[in-house]
Amino acid sequence: MIEAVIFDVDGTAVDSVDLHAKAWQVAFEKFEKKVSFEAIRRPKKMNGMSIKKSPDRGSHRSRHFVRRVEQSKPHPDIFEAALSKLGGIALHKIVTVGDTPYDAEAATNANMRIIGLLTGGWTEERLRQAGCIEVYRHLADLLAHYEHSVFQSTPESK
Repeated sequence: MIEAVIFDVDGTAVDSVDLHAKAWQVAFEKFEKKVSFEAIRRPKKMNGMSIKKSPDRGSHRSRHFVRRVEQSKPHPDIFEAALSKLGGIALHKIVTVGDTPYDAEAATNANMRIIGLLTGGWTEERLRQAGCIEVYRHLADLLAHYEHSVFQSTPESK
């Protein structure tokens, strides 16, 4: 039985991928650089800065969590930091949910199972190649198939 779920928020729980891409496209245009929306929306590799380099904002608890993350995905640091906050729940009782191959690779690198969502613009095939054990169109689709998902199965069956 699943006891904990770790969600990637940006693009997974909150559909923000297109908004980010459009913002970047507008920023590039300000510097007279023409970059297609699709080229921005689906980068070839993860280009984000490590979360460790983010400004030191938020509550004491969130600052402490940020300091535990050394590298960005596909390195497993973000999932390992979340795992350390779950109080010793066994890995087979945890599932992660993400929308990119980087999420899947990071979860897999942390020996965690991951469900993929197509909200990040990646194909089901690519998400499965990266390690997703199940793939759904979006969170509502996962909820609609909840009874047949990893949430209702034993680790050995998935």
